[in-house]
This record gives sequence, structure tokens and C-alpha cells, in this order.
Amino acid sequence: LNPAFAGVKKCPTVHMNYRNQYPVLGAYNTYSASYDQYVSGVKGGLGVLLLRDEAGNGALNLTEASLIYSYHLNVTRKFTILTGFQATFRQRSLDFNRLTFPDQIDEFYGFVKPTNEIAPENTTNNHLDLTVGFLGYTEYWYLCVTASHLTQPNEAFLSNNVLPFKFTAHGGASI
Repeated sequence: LNPAFAGVKKCPTVHMNYRNQYPVLGAYNTYSASYDQYVSGVKGGLGVLLLRDEAGNGALNLTEASLIYSYHLNVTRKFTILTGFQATFRQRSLDFNRLTFPDQIDEFYGFVKPTNEIAPENTTNNHLDLTVGFLGYTEYWYLCVTASHLTQPNEAFLSNNVLPFKFTAHGGASI
């Protein structure tokens, strides 16, 4: 959500997630794991985030590996500002042979015909993506802003299609 959260707790944190959306279709599987902790020697938090997303029965895949640093500044005894930086290596891959197209359908036997679609020359796309985030918090509330995809990488396999810049604001409170 925001790289500034790295090390916000003084003890190490580990998160693991798994999502299987539409399991009957086997269409979407997402796996992620992260670790972060506060390190007094760098006056902030360090973290790592790994993510794997498989869509269309493995036809379109995304793999991400991120390194995170968050600087912690105690403004007062009750108010802290954190600034986080995240560098992510992203790899998108396409298995063209797992895709199906309308011209492959036989009305009686299903997907048995060859396709006339032309496979892209490059089926793997690697790039670096950068994110920066800010977090201000007290014991009772927090406010954050995040700027993601600062490098606006080209994720397309056939044309020029950049991942758009994303700005997010969020907050929370303990009641």
C-alpha cells in the first residue's frame, strides 16, 4: 500500500497472501510474501516484497521483487513522519500457446483449429518500477500519500503501452 509503512512496528513483521479467484476456471492465482523490520542503524525500516500473479491459466504472468527503505523522523514525542522508497523489478511474461482465439472454434468440437493470430516477437518484458510514499501518524490516527509507477514502464508486448502514474491517499484512525 505504501513503502513508508516498512518498519513502522519495532518488531519484524511477515505477511503472506494467496488468492485463487474463480477456482473452477483456474483463471487467477496470486501469491505474495513480505518481510520488514525497524533497523536503528539506518534510522528506519527495511523490507522485501515478492509477488507472483498468474492470469488466464498461466497465459499472462507477473513476477515482482521489491526492496524497500523507510526513513523515520520523530517530529515530536507523539507525531512521526515516515518517508518510504520502493524499487521493484517487474517481469511480465506471455505464454502465447495458452491463449485461445475465436478463429480456433469448431462449432461441434470446440477449440481444435489453428489460429491466424500472429504471436508477438517478445513475450517477456522486464523493467524497474519506483514508488515513493509518505506517512504521518500518532497513536490514534495516520495519513498517507503514495506515488507509484514513477518510471511509467512500457508493459506492452506488441505496442507502446506505459503503466500509468498512480497517486493514492489514505488514512485511518483508532476509535
